[in-house]
Amino acid sequence: MKNVYESSRKNEITMKVKEITDINKFLEEISNIDDSTKKSDREELVILNLKGYTKDVALDVVSNVLQKINNPIAIFSSKINKRQIINKILSNISNIDYSKIESGQINSEEWEGITKIIEILSEKEIYIDDTLENSMQEIIAKSKDLKEKKDIRIIILMN
Repeated sequence: MKNVYESSRKNEITMKVKEITDINKFLEEISNIDDSTKKSDREELVILNLKGYTKDVALDVVSNVLQKINNPIAIFSSKINKRQIINKILSNISNIDYSKIESGQINSEEWEGITKIIEILSEKEIYIDDTLENSMQEIIAKSKDLKEKKDIRIIILMN
């Protein structure tokens, strides 16, 4: 990952945009994001820009982030709706085929596993905005608002 944008002024939120150039390396080092945000300035906001990646890759990254990071997270997605995001996360974590979750064709054993995952995820602070036409200014404004109200530390931008 490389830092492609950094901005800070007195009394402003510092934003760092992380461009992911190597997905495998990112997934290996992802827990460092959680550690670094705990140690860093409380006003820092890390933005992971996944725009340009396929839906499956972006959702795989989101699933891994949710499993490894305990800080509040916001996800902005203009092309993938909340239901798809949540179902893909459940599929990735449970190893149950996405189409089975989407169609509701899961057996009682699979449902027990999904229920446990939902319980774990319900303890995390996850905010998903799937507004179709969010401008970058709107995303920044919403991010700052979430930072102030919910202490969001990580923003994920998806297609």
